Amino acid sequence: MNKSFPKPQIDMVWSKSAGKEKKVGFAIFLKMLEEVAKVKGWTMEAMTQHIAKNASGPKNTGTKGESRFYDDKTTWTGVATKGGPTAKDRRSSLESLADRDNKADVRGVVTEP
Repeated sequence: MNKSFPKPQIDMVWSKSAGKEKKVGFAIFLKMLEEVAKVKGWTMEAMTQHIAKNASGPKNTGTKGESRFYDDKTTWTGVATKGGPTAKDRRSSLESLADRDNKADVRGVVTEP
């Protein structure tokens, strides 16, 4: 966008090329480029050369590490403080859940003899 192609022109180009479509395919995109070229007073070849010259590759954006909660191990809590979960943790089995020999109080807490 610049003086020869102000923001209001965008809607005009869209409505002229795509009508009431919310999404456009490649053919309609090319129509839009032709309309932009007309408004700017360029040829379609000049428009495609301008796009090719000014196009940049993908940009990697994201967080930049160093989180005091993740990187500083003194702030870790729970299982993470002991090195994380293992595959050898004690797991409840159906047999241990169905074992009625243990004496438990009203809340279900088993008291060792």
